[in-house]
Amino acid sequence: EEAWLPQQRIPTETFRKGADLFAANGCNRCHGDNATGGIKDLRKMSKESHDQFIDIVLGGTRAEKGMPAFGTALNEQQATDIHGYLITRAQEDW
Repeated sequence: EEAWLPQQRIPTETFRKGADLFAANGCNRCHGDNATGGIKDLRKMSKESHDQFIDIVLGGTRAEKGMPAFGTALNEQQATDIHGYLITRAQEDW
């Protein structure tokens, strides 16, 4: 997968909510504190992963690769907030 950096600016409130949800749901266990690595460095997602983010997180479309579905723990807005957090983290570090 080739890393792709979205250019949209994420509102500060979305970033904060996403950061809180990332930590509260244990995402850092596999993806690192502040999304800085781990099993899969989410700052370096491909365009396809960005496009499918909601289905991956809520629907478990990457369960065969070890990414469980969080559809019972998160709603679509919360997953969108986490995605916004990850986009911002990628922009900060690229």
